[in-house]
Parts: sequence; structure tokens; C-alpha cells
Amino acid sequence: MKNKILSVISVWLIALHVLNAQVVLQKQTEHDGIVTSLRFRTDTVPVAMDKAKEVLNSINKMQAADEWRMEKSDIDKQGTRHQYYLQYHKGIRVAYGTYSMHGNGRGQLESAIGNFQKIDQVNTTAQLSESEALQHAMKHIGAELYKWQIPEEERWIKEYLNDTYYPQGEMVIVKDILQGSNQYRLAYKFDIYAHKPLSRYMVYVDAIDGRILDKDSRIHHTNSQGTAITRYSGTRNITTDSFSGGFRLRELRNGVRIETYNMNNTGTYSQTDFVDNDNNWIEHNNANRDNAALDAHWGAEMTYDYFHQVHGRNSYDNGGAPLLSYVNANLTLISPRYTHNDNAFWDGNRMTYGRGTYSEPFTTLDICAHEIAHGVTGHTARLAYRKESGAINEALSDIWAACVEARSAPEKQRWLMGEDIGAMRSMSNPNQFNHPDTYLGTYWINTNNCTPISENDYCGVHRNSGVINHWFFLLSEGGTGTNDIGNSFWVGAIGMNNAARIVYRTQSVILQSSVEQEIGFAQFREATITAASNIFGNNSNEVAQVTNAWHAVGVGDRYQYLISGPSNICGQGTYTYTINLPNNIPVSWNVSSDIRIVSEQNNSVTVERNPNTYYMYADSYIVADV
Repeated sequence: MKNKILSVISVWLIALHVLNAQVVLQKQTEHDGIVTSLRFRTDTVPVAMDKAKEVLNSINKMQAADEWRMEKSDIDKQGTRHQYYLQYHKGIRVAYGTYSMHGNGRGQLESAIGNFQKIDQVNTTAQLSESEALQHAMKHIGAELYKWQIPEEERWIKEYLNDTYYPQGEMVIVKDILQGSNQYRLAYKFDIYAHKPLSRYMVYVDAIDGRILDKDSRIHHTNSQGTAITRYSGTRNITTDSFSGGFRLRELRNGVRIETYNMNNTGTYSQTDFVDNDNNWIEHNNANRDNAALDAHWGAEMTYDYFHQVHGRNSYDNGGAPLLSYVNANLTLISPRYTHNDNAFWDGNRMTYGRGTYSEPFTTLDICAHEIAHGVTGHTARLAYRKESGAINEALSDIWAACVEARSAPEKQRWLMGEDIGAMRSMSNPNQFNHPDTYLGTYWINTNNCTPISENDYCGVHRNSGVINHWFFLLSEGGTGTNDIGNSFWVGAIGMNNAARIVYRTQSVILQSSVEQEIGFAQFREATITAASNIFGNNSNEVAQVTNAWHAVGVGDRYQYLISGPSNICGQGTYTYTINLPNNIPVSWNVSSDIRIVSEQNNSVTVERNPNTYYMYADSYIVADV
């Protein structure tokens, strides 16, 4: 009994000193020493998941005023436990202060990923009221008209989402990002949706003097059976709704409303239906390009089916939210930032598709899936739309677009984005469109000291997404080569379906959050490795290839394969060592002069010691070069 008590005390002490090398397998820190991810040993000195909060408190140096509050605790279908925390300072939530703690099936802490905001001093007494702060936010946006000021828009959001566009302020502490300062301030956070000109931002207003401290864009650019001749995907079966006037592009699928409306070359979100008299939608290739609506409707159906049937997700919010597509939009009437109609965007609630000016309408299958996938990210990882976090956000949409296209239209070029109207990005060769395939490599947009604004694409979110896109391509298809920073790499293909399972678990479980968070590429790497470990096992080939694919795009080291066999060589006889690799990976075995190779195959080597040698540790003398 005494020994058991001492063991419990030992584990407790280790949990409070998690930076101990015996406990931590891998640690990632920012330049200021803040720990952003940890991977824990579960073999030698495991830490119980019950001690996750104590561990979290000890990861970064916290003051008495700092506090982590558990926002959610989950046990997933695999029996793995996850805890999600929000940071508070003096009882007030800290914006972008999030951490998630992840266990394994044995109740042991396996990894931690997040961001701690180190606050020295902050005045937590507000001088402005919420209504006064809202006026400062509206003055900063400077719109002529806001969504909550339009009765039909308020009716729309009340009917579809049982919500209002009127901003409700939340008191938070946030860093003064727009001034490039490291100072933290008390602020009101508002969701401001402007109608004219179009914009939607999370705006943080200083609660003392009304200055705008930070803002994060929420607009991300880019049941009758009928037959439709679509604009881009040939003849497809679609589900519509019959009514007294014929058939319209509305349906109820598993309780989810999928509806497509005509904006008639205006900037107004009216509920004008596309109508067909016999449910054979063959006559809509007209001057108004109405057949683009058939692609949007079919694309929304296919995207819903993919997430529902493959990942068990019920619409983008996993709660049956309607999928609403608005086609034939005149984007130049929605916002002066648009000088043409060649674009599409997700505004947090619905898809809007420009009718096209110099290009065809933006309703291709992959663009539809890309926009809806922004909704999935907005209800899972909630990644801030700027810098590396925004690039991950964009890449996730491209990844899901490729997956939906591969499943619903395998004849299309899944690794090109928007190829039906003229490709704009390539996941297999990002450099083709001046996008980087390597972190900090050619075409990379430097995000250091960059203030995210729409004019610089929020510090290159569409450009830098090429790195994540290429990582997913290599993980799915495999590849060899040397990247822009001189890393030679070999990645074994695990297939798109397995790669997609890892990515979905990463954003919906490992990085799940109820508030906006900033996640960098290195943190995203750790999250995908954790997800792969959860699904396939710690030392699985899938974990190895996830790691190797990251190495291939310049993020982290290659996977270190484990050699199995006797721990030491002493006495006569032979000793056999194996390495767990796919058969097609070449291995070169190297041994010290004290050992002689008797025989070797690709994944194993048999050795014996030289007569003049008495004792040695195998892990110091046998090396497998992969």
C-alpha cells in the first residue's frame, strides 16, 4: 500500500513539472518562450488524463490572475478523452487564449495544443458602455447600411437561424493588434455585418478609449427527383420541391433544407426561386446563365452528402443548419471592393455566387464545396482568418473541395481548384500558380510584422495555403524530391480517404473550439500527428507518413522509425532487428565495427558481435537510414 501511495505522489509531481524530459517527448515554443504544443511520453512515466488541468497550469508561467476554465470535455467514439480550455484573466475571457488536452484510450495524457496569452498589466474597468463601444465599431466600419437595419434581412435570419444580426457585445481582453503593440487591453467584441458596402468582421473596441484594437474577417472568398443539365458537370440527378407553380430548387434532406435562389443580377438577398415546369432542367442554358444555379444546387447536395455519409456530420454546423445558395449575384452592388462578378464567398450563414463578368459563374462543384467547408471550419476549429491560421482555414476548404470532387465527380481533376472555369490553384504543384509548396520557400508571403487587412489578403491566406494543400496531396498520393529549403523527402501514399479521416479529426476534435483561435503551421502539424495516432496507432505507418509529408513541405523533422530487437548484444549467436516500414521504402543498415552483419533484408538485419567485443547496447551501434 505504501508503494502505491508513493507511485501516485510521483506521478502527481511529474504532472506539475511537465517540462521534465522524462515526461515530455516533444515540445514546441514561440520566440518568447510560450509553449504552443507538447507531446507526452506514455511509455515510461505516463501522466493521467485526470491531471490535465494541473499540467496545463504548469506549462506556461501563469500569474495569480490567470486562469484556465474548462469549456468542454468529450469522450469520442474511440473512447479517447479530450478537454478544451479557455483562458481568463481577472475573471475576463482572453481573446485567442485557448488550449486543448488530448488523451489516449488508456486514460493517459498524450498531447496538448494551444496558445497562452501572457498578460503583464491590464486595466479591467470599462469607461465606455456597450452601446457607446458599438458606435465606435460602426464608425470604424463606416458602412452606409447594416444588416440589422434591413427588415427583410432580419426576417431572413430569424426564420432560418432564429437569430438576429444586431451586435451583442462580449467583454474580453485582447492584444492591440492593429497598432502592432504587445499591450493587452479591455475590449468589447462585436460581430458587425455591414450590407453596403459588404463586410463582416469581429471587431474589438477598446473599452477605455474606443480605439479599434483588432478585427477578424468572417467573410471568406471564394423532395422530388429531377434531372438537370448543369453548366459544368453534365447531366446530374438533383432533388427539388414541387409546388403549385411547378418545381423549384428546394429540398429537405435528412431534415436539412438545401435551397438555391436567384439574385437576378442584384445585390439583394430575395427568395426568388428558379422554377421548372416538369422537373427536367434542360432549358436553363440561357443569356442569364441560369444553369449555374443547377451546379450550385447539386454542389450543395454533394457536399452535404460527403460530410454526412463519410464523416457523420449533419450540415456545416452538425446541427442541421440550412444550406442556402444565392446565385446570379451582382457583386459590384454588394461591395465596392468588387470591380467584377468573378468571385464567390461564404458570409458565415450562406453562399453567394457572382454571375461572372470576365469568367464563367463561380458555381463549380469544387468552389461550392470550398465555400460550404468554410462553414464547417467556422463551427469546428474556428480559425482566425489571417496569417498562418487563415492559410490553414483556406487550405481546409481546398482539401474538402478535392475530397467532394473525388467522391462525386471522379472524372474531374481533383488536385486543381476551379478547373472547370480556369484553375486558380494546384495542390499537386502549387508553384504553377505562384503559390508556395514549402514553408518559407519560394512564393511564401512573410507574415512577420504584417498587419492583416483585405488589401494584403490578410497576410497571404490564399497564397500560403499552398503549403498545406501540398502536404495533403503528398499524404494522399505520396512523392519524393527535395524541397525549397534543401530537405530531401520520401512520403508513402496512404490514400485520400485515410488522409481525409486524419484532417477531419484534426479540425473537429483535436482543434475544436467554441471561440476564435490562432493556430500556426507547426501546431497544425502536431494536431494532425495526434489525430493520426488516435485513429491508426502511435507507431503506425499513417503517423509516419503524416510526419514525413510535413517534413516534405518544410515543417518539422522526418519520422524517426523504431528498431525492434534485443536491447543489448552479449555472448555468442546472432541477433535480428526489424524496422516497421512499408515494403517499398529503401533502408540502408549501418553497424559499428564491433558488429558484423550476417544477413540483411529491406526491413530487417541479422548481426553477430565480433570476437573481441564483450557487451554493447544495440541502439548505439545499429542505425537504419531511411
